[in-house]
Amino acid sequence: MNKAVLIGNVGNAPEIKTLESGSKVVSLSIATNESYTNKAGEKVEQTEWHRIEAWNYLATAIEQHVKKGDRIYIEGKIGTQRWTDDQGYERNSTKIRASRIEFLGYRREQILNEEPKQTKTTGNKKGIKEPAKVLHAEPLYIDLIRDLGARKGEKEWNIGFGITDNKSYDIYNALVEYEWAPIDRLGFEIELPFSFYYPTEQNTLAPQSKLNSLKLATQYTFLVAEKAKTSLAIGYIHEFEMNEFNHYKKETVFTGNIFNPFFVAAKRWGQNFHTLLYSGPLLEQHFKSQNIHSLWQINSNFHYMIDGTRNFIGVEFNKQLQQSDFDMTIRPQMRVGIADNLLIGIVTGIPIKRENERFSTFFRLIYEPKHK
Repeated sequence: MNKAVLIGNVGNAPEIKTLESGSKVVSLSIATNESYTNKAGEKVEQTEWHRIEAWNYLATAIEQHVKKGDRIYIEGKIGTQRWTDDQGYERNSTKIRASRIEFLGYRREQILNEEPKQTKTTGNKKGIKEPAKVLHAEPLYIDLIRDLGARKGEKEWNIGFGITDNKSYDIYNALVEYEWAPIDRLGFEIELPFSFYYPTEQNTLAPQSKLNSLKLATQYTFLVAEKAKTSLAIGYIHEFEMNEFNHYKKETVFTGNIFNPFFVAAKRWGQNFHTLLYSGPLLEQHFKSQNIHSLWQINSNFHYMIDGTRNFIGVEFNKQLQQSDFDMTIRPQMRVGIADNLLIGIVTGIPIKRENERFSTFFRLIYEPKHK
Protein backbone atom coordinates (compact mmCIF):
# COMPACT_ATOMS: atom_id res chain seq x y z
CA MET A 1 0.00 0.00 0.00
CA ASN A 2 1.28 3.45 -0.94
CA LYS A 3 -0.30 5.95 1.44
CA ALA A 4 1.06 8.99 3.25
CA VAL A 5 -0.70 10.88 6.06
CA LEU A 6 0.64 14.24 7.24
CA ILE A 7 -0.45 17.03 9.54
CA GLY A 8 1.63 20.18 9.27
CA ASN A 9 1.89 23.86 8.56
CA VAL A 10 2.11 25.35 5.07
CA GLY A 11 5.58 26.77 4.53
CA ASN A 12 5.05 28.83 1.38
CA ALA A 13 2.27 30.50 -0.59
CA PRO A 14 0.76 27.83 -2.86
CA GLU A 15 2.05 28.03 -6.45
CA ILE A 16 -0.79 27.71 -8.97
CA LYS A 17 -0.48 26.73 -12.62
CA THR A 18 -3.23 26.37 -15.22
CA LEU A 19 -2.29 23.95 -17.99
CA GLU A 20 -3.30 24.21 -21.63
CA SER A 21 -5.94 21.56 -21.04
CA GLY A 22 -7.63 23.76 -18.45
CA SER A 23 -6.48 21.57 -15.54
CA LYS A 24 -5.03 23.23 -12.47
CA VAL A 25 -2.10 22.03 -10.41
CA VAL A 26 -0.87 23.52 -7.14
CA SER A 27 2.49 22.94 -5.44
CA LEU A 28 3.27 23.73 -1.83
CA SER A 29 5.40 22.51 1.04
CA ILE A 30 4.34 21.65 4.57
CA ALA A 31 6.42 21.23 7.69
CA THR A 32 5.84 18.45 10.24
CA ASN A 33 7.36 18.68 13.71
CA GLU A 34 8.50 15.88 16.02
CA SER A 35 10.19 16.08 19.39
CA TYR A 36 12.31 13.58 21.28
CA THR A 37 14.72 13.47 24.23
CA ASN A 38 18.38 12.79 23.46
CA LYS A 39 20.89 10.90 25.58
CA ALA A 40 21.74 14.07 27.48
CA GLY A 41 18.14 14.40 28.58
CA GLU A 42 17.53 17.42 26.34
CA LYS A 43 14.34 17.87 24.39
CA VAL A 44 15.03 18.18 20.67
CA GLU A 45 12.61 19.53 18.07
CA GLN A 46 12.96 18.14 14.56
CA THR A 47 11.26 19.62 11.46
CA GLU A 48 10.75 17.75 8.20
CA TRP A 49 9.65 19.42 4.96
CA HIS A 50 7.39 17.66 2.46
CA ARG A 51 6.52 18.64 -1.11
CA ILE A 52 2.80 18.39 -1.91
CA GLU A 53 1.06 18.43 -5.29
CA ALA A 54 -2.72 18.68 -5.81
CA TRP A 55 -4.78 18.77 -8.98
CA ASN A 56 -7.99 20.21 -10.39
CA TYR A 57 -10.71 20.98 -7.87
CA LEU A 58 -8.40 20.24 -4.91
CA ALA A 59 -5.99 22.77 -6.43
CA THR A 60 -8.83 25.28 -6.73
CA ALA A 61 -9.80 24.75 -3.08
CA ILE A 62 -6.20 25.27 -1.94
CA GLU A 63 -5.90 28.39 -4.11
CA GLN A 64 -9.01 29.88 -2.53
CA HIS A 65 -8.54 28.90 1.12
CA VAL A 66 -4.90 28.09 1.96
CA LYS A 67 -2.13 30.53 2.78
CA LYS A 68 1.32 30.37 4.32
CA GLY A 69 1.21 29.23 7.96
CA ASP A 70 -2.14 27.39 7.75
CA ARG A 71 -2.38 23.99 9.39
CA ILE A 72 -3.72 21.23 7.14
CA TYR A 73 -4.20 17.47 7.04
CA ILE A 74 -3.01 15.65 3.90
CA GLU A 75 -3.58 12.14 2.59
CA GLY A 76 -1.97 11.00 -0.63
CA LYS A 77 0.46 8.80 -2.50
CA ILE A 78 4.25 9.12 -2.44
CA GLY A 79 5.83 9.53 -5.84
CA THR A 80 9.51 9.75 -6.84
CA GLN A 81 10.80 11.45 -9.95
CA ARG A 82 14.25 10.44 -11.24
CA TRP A 83 16.37 12.18 -13.84
CA THR A 84 19.99 12.77 -14.93
CA ASP A 85 21.34 16.32 -14.54
CA ASP A 86 23.61 18.19 -16.94
CA GLN A 87 26.72 16.78 -15.21
CA GLY A 88 25.52 13.18 -15.62
CA TYR A 89 24.57 12.64 -11.95
CA GLU A 90 21.43 10.71 -11.08
CA ARG A 91 18.92 12.86 -9.18
CA ASN A 92 15.58 12.14 -7.57
CA SER A 93 12.80 14.14 -6.00
CA THR A 94 9.99 12.87 -3.78
CA LYS A 95 6.56 14.45 -3.49
CA ILE A 96 3.09 13.53 -2.30
CA ARG A 97 0.10 13.77 -4.62
CA ALA A 98 -2.81 14.75 -2.40
CA SER A 99 -6.05 12.77 -2.61
CA ARG A 100 -7.66 14.18 0.55
CA ILE A 101 -7.26 17.45 2.40
CA GLU A 102 -8.71 18.77 5.63
CA PHE A 103 -8.32 22.39 6.67
CA LEU A 104 -7.63 22.30 10.41
CA GLY A 105 -8.79 25.20 12.51
CA TYR A 106 -10.42 26.77 9.46
CA ARG A 107 -13.60 28.74 10.13
CA ARG A 108 -15.47 26.45 7.70
CA GLU A 109 -13.84 23.07 8.19
CA GLN A 110 -13.74 21.15 4.95
CA ILE A 111 -12.80 17.59 4.11
CA LEU A 112 -12.01 17.29 0.41
CA ASN A 113 -11.30 14.25 -1.70
CA GLU A 114 -9.55 14.12 -5.06
CA GLU A 115 -12.63 12.93 -7.00
CA PRO A 116 -15.79 15.04 -6.62
CA LYS A 117 -17.99 11.92 -6.42
CA GLN A 118 -16.11 10.91 -3.27
CA THR A 119 -16.59 14.24 -1.53
CA LYS A 120 -17.85 13.67 2.01
CA THR A 121 -20.20 16.06 3.74
CA THR A 122 -20.96 15.62 7.43
CA GLY A 123 -22.59 18.13 9.71
CA ASN A 124 -21.36 21.57 8.78
CA LYS A 125 -18.37 20.20 6.88
CA LYS A 126 -18.80 21.16 3.26
CA GLY A 127 -17.25 19.36 0.29
CA ILE A 128 -16.34 21.28 -2.85
CA LYS A 129 -17.33 19.94 -6.27
CA GLU A 130 -16.21 21.72 -9.40
CA PRO A 131 -18.21 21.22 -12.62
CA ALA A 132 -16.53 20.44 -15.93
CA LYS A 133 -15.04 23.36 -17.83
CA VAL A 134 -12.95 23.48 -21.01
CA LEU A 135 -10.35 26.22 -21.42
CA HIS A 136 -11.05 28.32 -24.54
CA ALA A 137 -9.32 31.39 -25.96
CA GLU A 138 -12.18 33.87 -26.26
CA PRO A 139 -12.22 36.91 -28.58
CA LEU A 140 -11.27 40.35 -27.31
CA TYR A 141 -13.48 42.59 -29.43
CA ILE A 142 -16.79 40.66 -29.48
CA ASP A 143 -16.52 39.67 -25.83
CA LEU A 144 -18.48 36.74 -24.40
CA ILE A 145 -20.81 36.92 -21.41
CA ARG A 146 -18.53 35.17 -18.88
CA ASP A 147 -16.41 32.17 -19.80
CA LEU A 148 -17.97 29.21 -21.55
CA GLY A 149 -18.83 26.73 -18.80
CA ALA A 150 -18.59 29.47 -16.16
CA ARG A 151 -18.59 28.30 -12.54
CA LYS A 152 -20.71 29.75 -9.78
CA GLY A 153 -19.08 32.76 -8.14
CA GLU A 154 -16.79 33.67 -11.04
CA LYS A 155 -16.77 37.34 -11.92
CA GLU A 156 -14.85 39.77 -14.11
CA TRP A 157 -14.39 43.50 -14.64
CA ASN A 158 -13.49 44.90 -18.06
CA ILE A 159 -12.39 48.41 -18.96
CA GLY A 160 -11.88 49.17 -22.64
CA PHE A 161 -10.48 52.07 -24.65
CA GLY A 162 -10.29 52.45 -28.42
CA ILE A 163 -10.01 54.83 -31.36
CA THR A 164 -11.46 54.49 -34.85
CA ASP A 165 -10.15 56.56 -37.75
CA ASN A 166 -13.10 57.69 -39.89
CA LYS A 167 -12.79 59.80 -43.01
CA SER A 168 -13.85 63.13 -41.50
CA TYR A 169 -13.80 62.46 -37.74
CA ASP A 170 -12.31 60.14 -35.14
CA ILE A 171 -14.30 58.07 -32.66
CA TYR A 172 -12.92 57.51 -29.17
CA ASN A 173 -14.63 54.53 -27.55
CA ALA A 174 -14.71 53.48 -23.90
CA LEU A 175 -16.55 50.83 -21.97
CA VAL A 176 -17.04 49.60 -18.42
CA GLU A 177 -18.30 46.05 -18.06
CA TYR A 178 -19.09 43.69 -15.17
CA GLU A 179 -19.70 39.96 -15.64
CA TRP A 180 -20.69 37.36 -13.05
CA ALA A 181 -21.96 33.77 -12.77
CA PRO A 182 -24.71 33.31 -10.12
CA ILE A 183 -24.88 29.57 -10.86
CA ASP A 184 -22.78 27.10 -12.82
CA ARG A 185 -22.73 27.68 -16.61
CA LEU A 186 -24.91 30.80 -16.46
CA GLY A 187 -23.38 34.25 -16.95
CA PHE A 188 -24.75 37.78 -16.76
CA GLU A 189 -23.28 41.08 -17.91
CA ILE A 190 -23.89 44.80 -17.51
CA GLU A 191 -22.01 47.13 -19.86
CA LEU A 192 -21.85 50.88 -20.40
CA PRO A 193 -20.30 51.72 -23.81
CA PHE A 194 -19.38 55.36 -24.57
CA SER A 195 -18.49 57.13 -27.84
CA PHE A 196 -16.78 60.51 -28.13
CA TYR A 197 -16.43 62.15 -31.57
CA TYR A 198 -13.75 64.57 -32.73
CA PRO A 199 -13.76 66.22 -36.22
CA THR A 200 -10.53 65.88 -38.20
CA GLU A 201 -11.50 68.14 -41.11
CA GLN A 202 -12.59 71.76 -41.09
CA ASN A 203 -16.26 72.58 -41.67
CA THR A 204 -17.19 69.00 -40.88
CA LEU A 205 -20.01 68.05 -38.54
CA ALA A 206 -19.34 65.02 -36.38
CA PRO A 207 -21.94 63.11 -34.33
CA GLN A 208 -22.38 64.23 -30.75
CA SER A 209 -20.79 62.28 -27.92
CA LYS A 210 -23.00 59.94 -25.93
CA LEU A 211 -23.42 56.93 -23.72
CA ASN A 212 -24.46 54.54 -26.47
CA SER A 213 -26.68 52.27 -24.45
CA LEU A 214 -27.38 50.40 -21.27
CA LYS A 215 -26.44 46.86 -22.22
CA LEU A 216 -27.78 43.82 -20.36
CA ALA A 217 -26.85 40.29 -21.40
CA THR A 218 -26.98 36.65 -20.39
CA GLN A 219 -25.38 33.45 -21.66
CA TYR A 220 -25.91 29.77 -20.81
CA THR A 221 -23.45 27.00 -21.71
CA PHE A 222 -25.61 23.96 -22.42
CA LEU A 223 -22.79 21.62 -23.47
CA VAL A 224 -19.30 21.10 -22.04
CA ALA A 225 -17.58 18.11 -23.65
CA GLU A 226 -14.16 17.66 -22.07
CA LYS A 227 -13.07 14.75 -24.26
CA ALA A 228 -14.04 16.62 -27.44
CA LYS A 229 -12.71 19.91 -25.97
CA THR A 230 -15.89 21.59 -27.11
CA SER A 231 -18.40 24.00 -25.54
CA LEU A 232 -21.76 25.21 -26.88
CA ALA A 233 -23.79 28.15 -25.54
CA ILE A 234 -26.79 30.34 -26.29
CA GLY A 235 -27.32 33.89 -25.11
CA TYR A 236 -29.22 37.13 -25.43
CA ILE A 237 -28.13 40.78 -25.41
CA HIS A 238 -30.61 43.63 -24.91
CA GLU A 239 -29.49 47.21 -25.36
CA PHE A 240 -31.50 50.27 -24.38
CA GLU A 241 -30.16 52.81 -26.88
CA MET A 242 -29.55 56.29 -25.47
CA ASN A 243 -29.61 59.85 -26.75
CA GLU A 244 -26.67 62.20 -27.17
CA PHE A 245 -25.55 63.97 -23.99
CA ASN A 246 -26.67 67.43 -25.15
CA HIS A 247 -30.21 66.17 -25.93
CA TYR A 248 -31.00 64.85 -22.44
CA LYS A 249 -32.97 67.97 -21.41
CA LYS A 250 -34.78 68.40 -24.74
CA GLU A 251 -35.69 64.81 -25.64
CA THR A 252 -36.12 61.41 -24.05
CA VAL A 253 -33.01 59.70 -22.71
CA PHE A 254 -33.75 56.36 -24.38
CA THR A 255 -34.23 56.26 -28.16
CA GLY A 256 -34.68 52.59 -29.01
CA ASN A 257 -33.97 48.91 -28.39
CA ILE A 258 -31.52 46.42 -29.79
CA PHE A 259 -32.45 42.73 -29.65
CA ASN A 260 -29.60 40.29 -30.16
CA PRO A 261 -29.95 36.52 -29.53
CA PHE A 262 -26.80 34.54 -30.32
CA PHE A 263 -25.19 31.11 -30.47
CA VAL A 264 -21.59 30.22 -29.57
CA ALA A 265 -19.59 27.12 -30.51
CA ALA A 266 -15.98 26.77 -29.35
CA LYS A 267 -13.43 23.98 -29.83
CA ARG A 268 -9.82 23.51 -28.84
CA TRP A 269 -7.63 21.55 -31.25
CA GLY A 270 -4.83 19.78 -29.40
CA GLN A 271 -3.32 21.80 -26.58
CA ASN A 272 -2.74 25.21 -28.17
CA PHE A 273 -5.10 25.97 -31.05
CA HIS A 274 -8.53 27.45 -30.38
CA THR A 275 -11.47 28.24 -32.66
CA LEU A 276 -14.80 29.91 -31.89
CA LEU A 277 -17.94 30.83 -33.83
CA TYR A 278 -20.36 33.50 -32.55
CA SER A 279 -23.47 34.19 -34.65
CA GLY A 280 -26.97 35.62 -34.45
CA PRO A 281 -29.43 38.25 -35.72
CA LEU A 282 -29.40 41.86 -34.51
CA LEU A 283 -32.66 43.86 -34.61
CA GLU A 284 -32.70 47.63 -34.02
CA GLN A 285 -35.98 49.32 -33.11
CA HIS A 286 -36.21 53.14 -33.09
CA PHE A 287 -38.92 54.68 -30.91
CA LYS A 288 -39.60 57.72 -33.13
CA SER A 289 -40.10 55.94 -36.43
CA GLN A 290 -40.95 52.50 -35.02
CA ASN A 291 -38.86 51.11 -37.87
CA ILE A 292 -36.92 47.90 -37.32
CA HIS A 293 -33.55 47.46 -38.99
CA SER A 294 -32.07 43.97 -39.09
CA LEU A 295 -28.72 42.41 -39.88
CA TRP A 296 -26.94 39.12 -39.23
CA GLN A 297 -23.66 38.85 -37.36
CA ILE A 298 -21.15 36.08 -38.03
CA ASN A 299 -18.04 36.37 -35.88
CA SER A 300 -15.26 33.79 -35.97
CA ASN A 301 -11.79 33.65 -34.50
CA PHE A 302 -8.63 31.57 -34.39
CA HIS A 303 -6.09 31.76 -31.55
CA TYR A 304 -2.86 30.15 -30.43
CA MET A 305 -2.45 29.99 -26.65
CA ILE A 306 1.06 29.72 -25.21
CA ASP A 307 1.79 26.66 -23.03
CA GLY A 308 1.26 27.11 -19.30
CA THR A 309 -0.21 30.60 -19.63
CA ARG A 310 -3.39 32.40 -20.66
CA ASN A 311 -1.44 34.51 -23.15
CA PHE A 312 -2.49 34.19 -26.77
CA ILE A 313 -2.18 35.65 -30.23
CA GLY A 314 -4.85 35.34 -32.86
CA VAL A 315 -7.27 36.96 -35.24
CA GLU A 316 -10.98 37.76 -35.09
CA PHE A 317 -13.23 38.13 -38.16
CA ASN A 318 -16.31 40.32 -37.54
CA LYS A 319 -18.79 39.91 -40.41
CA GLN A 320 -22.19 41.54 -41.01
CA LEU A 321 -24.85 40.65 -43.57
CA GLN A 322 -27.77 42.97 -44.35
CA GLN A 323 -29.89 42.63 -47.46
CA SER A 324 -27.35 42.48 -50.32
CA ASP A 325 -24.51 44.13 -48.38
CA PHE A 326 -21.60 42.26 -46.79
CA ASP A 327 -19.00 43.89 -44.55
CA MET A 328 -16.08 42.48 -42.59
CA THR A 329 -13.40 43.77 -40.25
CA ILE A 330 -10.27 41.70 -39.56
CA ARG A 331 -8.94 42.16 -36.02
CA PRO A 332 -5.47 40.77 -35.20
CA GLN A 333 -5.10 40.58 -31.42
CA MET A 334 -3.07 39.43 -28.46
CA ARG A 335 -3.66 38.94 -24.75
CA VAL A 336 -0.96 39.05 -22.07
CA GLY A 337 -1.20 38.33 -18.35
CA ILE A 338 0.45 41.03 -16.23
CA ALA A 339 -0.58 39.50 -12.88
CA ASP A 340 -2.36 36.36 -11.64
CA ASN A 341 -5.79 37.95 -12.05
CA LEU A 342 -5.05 40.83 -14.43
CA LEU A 343 -4.72 40.66 -18.23
CA ILE A 344 -4.50 43.16 -21.05
CA GLY A 345 -5.79 42.65 -24.57
CA ILE A 346 -4.72 44.62 -27.64
CA VAL A 347 -6.78 44.60 -30.86
CA THR A 348 -6.25 46.23 -34.26
CA GLY A 349 -9.15 46.64 -36.70
CA ILE A 350 -8.67 46.45 -40.47
CA PRO A 351 -11.94 46.97 -42.40
CA ILE A 352 -12.32 45.31 -45.80
CA LYS A 353 -14.33 48.25 -47.10
CA ARG A 354 -12.82 51.65 -46.35
CA GLU A 355 -15.59 53.94 -47.56
CA ASN A 356 -15.83 55.74 -44.22
CA GLU A 357 -14.09 53.73 -41.51
CA ARG A 358 -10.37 53.11 -41.74
CA PHE A 359 -8.10 51.58 -39.10
CA SER A 360 -8.96 51.17 -35.42
CA THR A 361 -7.23 50.16 -32.19
CA PHE A 362 -8.78 48.79 -29.02
CA PHE A 363 -7.36 47.94 -25.57
CA ARG A 364 -9.15 45.81 -22.98
CA LEU A 365 -8.08 45.54 -19.34
CA ILE A 366 -9.46 42.37 -17.72
CA TYR A 367 -9.58 41.90 -13.94
CA GLU A 368 -10.78 38.59 -12.50
CA PRO A 369 -11.21 38.63 -8.69
CA LYS A 370 -10.79 35.30 -6.97
CA HIS A 371 -14.12 33.62 -6.27
CA LYS A 372 -15.15 31.59 -3.26
